[in-house]
Amino acid sequence: MKLVANQDERDLASMLRGLLAARRADPGHDLAAAGVLGLGLPEAHGGSGGTLADLGIFAREAGRALCPMSVHSTVFAAQAIHALGGEQARARWLPGLAAGRASATTALWNANDAADVVPVLRADNAGDGWRLHGTADFVADAETAQVIVVSATDGDGRTLGFVAPTDHPGVTLRPLALMGGHRAACVRFDDVAVDEVLGDGGALSGEQLRRVANIAIALTSLDLVGVGEAVLDRTVEY
Repeated sequence: MKLVANQDERDLASMLRGLLAARRADPGHDLAAAGVLGLGLPEAHGGSGGTLADLGIFAREAGRALCPMSVHSTVFAAQAIHALGGEQARARWLPGLAAGRASATTALWNANDAADVVPVLRADNAGDGWRLHGTADFVADAETAQVIVVSATDGDGRTLGFVAPTDHPGVTLRPLALMGGHRAACVRFDDVAVDEVLGDGGALSGEQLRRVANIAIALTSLDLVGVGEAVLDRTVEY
């Protein structure tokens, strides 16, 4: 495990710190223009290349600047599509997410236990496409997301992945009361049409879903590290 940052990583952290210093209410446009939202995504799909370690540097600096968590939710959703989606889904969704033209979130794991990736939704094959039913009790930043990356169980017991639109009339959001300015909602799906299955229609494994969950939890933890560092720095300065 690498404990000391190299010069490229220090330069990235410095660039991000300067970019986030403006403390805009919605820094998504600036981050997209700088290629930050595309970190860890292939250039072929609108990303900036880079690694998860680069995303970790962003998460830490985002925490220092109290960057809105809606940015993280979009990053997590993009990572989920990259990890779970086939080439068709990646080409369809990743360029818009990396460019900041779309916002997204995920409902792929239990908010109380990220190791629990059993789907809470049901997917029915209606012949002309798939329909989602059920309720996701806790979806971060659902109110500002245009799409939600979800998993659901089909009639054969397979776990499938979908990208569900939040503007469908069958989607109902009930905001949840949270501390610290964070936003989340309970999202109900009633016969919500989705036209594409992630992974080119193949079933998803628990290992695949846990890997996506682990990425999100690790990046969220690094955000909190950044928060703690900022608090310590300001305390010492005071």
